[in-house]
Amino acid sequence: SAAQVTRQDVLALDGVLHVIDAVLAPSFLSTNALAVVQEKGASLFYSLIQLANLQDVVNQFGVTLFAPTNRAVWALGPSRLQYLQSPSGTADLQELIRHHIANGVYSTRFFSSGVTHLASQSGRRLRIVKSGLSSLAVNNARVVRSDSLANNGIVHTIDRVLFPGSIGTTNMPPSPSPILGGLFGSSQPNIFRPPVPSPSPRPI
Repeated sequence: SAAQVTRQDVLALDGVLHVIDAVLAPSFLSTNALAVVQEKGASLFYSLIQLANLQDVVNQFGVTLFAPTNRAVWALGPSRLQYLQSPSGTADLQELIRHHIANGVYSTRFFSSGVTHLASQSGRRLRIVKSGLSSLAVNNARVVRSDSLANNGIVHTIDRVLFPGSIGTTNMPPSPSPILGGLFGSSQPNIFRPPVPSPSPRPI
């Protein structure tokens, strides 16, 4: 880091002390929850947050965010994603995003083994199940990366999109086959299509 050691090897009964000329701050203090979402494999959910114009909600102080991975967002299918981008889907998109946010900062250690309920910002409850020391599930989603710290809260990455009971069945269309032409219009690259794996090299 940028700190310089001004005095070193000061011995004590229980260890050794080095004096430095600056305070060492953890890196997360310069990163908000929205940036963490983008960095932790949930960049498509980040785009949906922007589309819903809820950046300020995600970056308010003291939040826990459950962020679906890119593959979880792809799994919604093109028709549902297209609906969420449309003017008629704006309210449902905002409620969907809010259903992934809980007020308060809840790390893995907060939860006891078994079932805990949190109120999401959609007004509906999230069912948290903890097994072992750190295995978490949220409703029907599994936490695949936990405890990513931000300067305004904490982010847990999950493998499914969480639907509040008010949407997802009657409001949203089914997920058939047309190819969605990207988040911001058909002229953009199809960012919702999972990447095609590179072909294996042929033996020479």
